[in-house]
Amino acid sequence: DIPSETGDEANNPPTTSQLRKAALQAALPFIVFGFLDNAIMIVSGQYIENLILRMALGIGTMTAAAIGNVLADMCSVGIADRVENLFLSMGLPALNLSRDQKKLQITKQAVLWGRVLGILVGCT
Repeated sequence: DIPSETGDEANNPPTTSQLRKAALQAALPFIVFGFLDNAIMIVSGQYIENLILRMALGIGTMTAAAIGNVLADMCSVGIADRVENLFLSMGLPALNLSRDQKKLQITKQAVLWGRVLGILVGCT
Protein backbone atom coordinates (compact mmCIF):
# COMPACT_ATOMS: atom_id res chain seq x y z
CA ASP A 1 0.00 0.00 0.00
CA ILE A 2 1.15 3.51 -0.79
CA PRO A 3 1.41 5.59 2.37
CA SER A 4 -0.94 8.50 2.69
CA GLU A 5 0.62 11.91 2.20
CA THR A 6 -1.45 13.39 4.97
CA GLY A 7 -1.10 12.58 8.61
CA ASP A 8 1.77 10.94 10.45
CA GLU A 9 3.11 8.77 7.62
CA ALA A 10 4.18 11.81 5.58
CA ASN A 11 6.28 13.08 8.51
CA ASN A 12 7.97 9.79 9.40
CA PRO A 13 11.37 9.03 7.90
CA PRO A 14 11.58 5.96 5.66
CA THR A 15 12.38 2.66 7.30
CA THR A 16 15.73 0.96 6.77
CA SER A 17 13.98 -1.53 4.48
CA GLN A 18 12.52 1.28 2.39
CA LEU A 19 15.94 2.94 2.11
CA ARG A 20 17.51 -0.36 1.00
CA LYS A 21 14.82 -0.76 -1.64
CA ALA A 22 15.42 2.83 -2.80
CA ALA A 23 19.15 2.15 -3.11
CA LEU A 24 18.58 -1.15 -4.94
CA GLN A 25 16.07 0.40 -7.31
CA ALA A 26 18.54 3.19 -8.06
CA ALA A 27 21.47 0.77 -8.44
CA LEU A 28 20.01 -1.67 -10.98
CA PRO A 29 19.72 0.71 -13.94
CA PHE A 30 23.21 2.05 -13.27
CA ILE A 31 24.70 -1.45 -13.21
CA VAL A 32 23.37 -1.94 -16.73
CA PHE A 33 24.37 1.60 -17.71
CA GLY A 34 27.95 1.07 -16.46
CA PHE A 35 28.29 -2.22 -18.31
CA LEU A 36 26.91 -0.83 -21.58
CA ASP A 37 28.91 2.38 -21.28
CA ASN A 38 32.17 0.44 -20.90
CA ALA A 39 31.31 -2.00 -23.66
CA ILE A 40 30.46 0.76 -26.12
CA MET A 41 33.55 2.74 -25.10
CA ILE A 42 35.88 -0.22 -25.62
CA VAL A 43 34.43 -1.27 -28.95
CA SER A 44 34.13 2.23 -30.38
CA GLY A 45 37.54 3.31 -29.02
CA GLN A 46 39.21 0.31 -30.60
CA TYR A 47 37.37 0.87 -33.86
CA ILE A 48 38.29 4.56 -33.90
CA GLU A 49 41.93 3.83 -33.10
CA ASN A 50 42.43 0.95 -35.51
CA LEU A 51 40.32 1.79 -38.50
CA ILE A 52 39.68 5.50 -38.68
CA LEU A 53 41.82 7.99 -36.88
CA ARG A 54 45.13 6.18 -36.57
CA MET A 55 45.37 5.86 -40.31
CA ALA A 56 44.22 9.41 -40.97
CA LEU A 57 45.55 11.36 -37.99
CA GLY A 58 47.97 9.09 -36.17
CA ILE A 59 46.20 9.42 -32.80
CA GLY A 60 47.12 7.36 -29.78
CA THR A 61 45.21 4.85 -27.74
CA MET A 62 44.19 7.30 -25.00
CA THR A 63 42.77 9.78 -27.50
CA ALA A 64 40.78 7.04 -29.21
CA ALA A 65 39.55 5.86 -25.79
CA ALA A 66 38.46 9.41 -24.91
CA ILE A 67 36.53 9.75 -28.16
CA GLY A 68 35.02 6.30 -27.56
CA ASN A 69 34.00 7.37 -24.07
CA VAL A 70 32.19 10.43 -25.42
CA LEU A 71 30.35 8.26 -27.95
CA ALA A 72 29.46 5.73 -25.24
CA ASP A 73 28.14 8.45 -22.95
CA MET A 74 26.01 9.87 -25.76
CA CYS A 75 24.59 6.42 -26.55
CA SER A 76 23.93 5.60 -22.88
CA VAL A 77 22.23 8.81 -21.76
CA GLY A 78 18.68 7.47 -21.87
CA ILE A 79 19.35 3.89 -20.86
CA ALA A 80 18.88 4.26 -17.08
CA ASP A 81 15.19 5.17 -17.26
CA ARG A 82 14.45 2.46 -19.78
CA VAL A 83 16.20 -0.18 -17.71
CA GLU A 84 14.46 1.00 -14.54
CA ASN A 85 11.09 0.68 -16.30
CA LEU A 86 12.08 -2.79 -17.50
CA PHE A 87 12.94 -3.88 -13.96
CA LEU A 88 9.65 -2.45 -12.67
CA SER A 89 7.73 -4.36 -15.34
CA MET A 90 9.57 -7.52 -14.24
CA GLY A 91 8.31 -7.12 -10.68
CA LEU A 92 10.87 -4.94 -8.90
CA PRO A 93 9.00 -3.84 -5.79
CA ALA A 94 7.69 -0.28 -5.70
CA LEU A 95 9.17 2.00 -3.07
CA ASN A 96 5.87 3.03 -1.51
CA LEU A 97 7.31 6.29 -0.20
CA SER A 98 5.30 9.44 0.24
CA ARG A 99 6.28 12.56 -1.67
CA ASP A 100 7.61 14.02 1.57
CA GLN A 101 9.69 10.92 2.30
CA LYS A 102 11.21 11.06 -1.19
CA LYS A 103 12.30 14.64 -0.52
CA LEU A 104 14.15 13.76 2.70
CA GLN A 105 17.94 13.99 2.62
CA ILE A 106 18.32 10.43 3.92
CA THR A 107 16.27 9.11 0.99
CA LYS A 108 18.25 11.17 -1.50
CA GLN A 109 21.49 9.82 -0.01
CA ALA A 110 20.26 6.23 -0.27
CA VAL A 111 19.40 6.79 -3.94
CA LEU A 112 22.74 8.49 -4.61
CA TRP A 113 24.73 5.67 -2.99
CA GLY A 114 22.66 3.12 -4.89
CA ARG A 115 23.60 4.84 -8.15
CA VAL A 116 27.27 5.07 -7.16
CA LEU A 117 27.41 1.38 -6.26
CA GLY A 118 25.52 0.51 -9.44
CA ILE A 119 28.07 2.32 -11.60
CA LEU A 120 30.91 0.72 -9.63
CA VAL A 121 29.50 -2.78 -10.16
CA GLY A 122 28.55 -2.14 -13.79
CA CYS A 123 31.94 -0.72 -14.71
CA THR A 124 34.00 -3.52 -13.16
